[in-house]
Amino acid sequence: MRDRMGIKPLYIHRRGDDLYFGSELKAILDHPEVERHIDRTGLGYYLSLNYVPCPHTLVDGIEKLPPVTGWNGVTAK
Repeated sequence: MRDRMGIKPLYIHRRGDDLYFGSELKAILDHPEVERHIDRTGLGYYLSLNYVPCPHTLVDGIEKLPPVTGWNGVTAK
């Protein structure tokens, strides 16, 4: 579950049976098996809104959990 106040984000990346997560993107990007590709949808949001709304990020394959959200390993609840 993301923190109840919605202050700290939770980033998630799934690759096969592996799960990578952290409160910062760089925590996931530090792992050598995580590929770094721009997410065009996230980039579009950033260029038009000046921020990237949940669940998008600027990195393809990494999701940001919305505030006050639980995660069951498949979808946000």
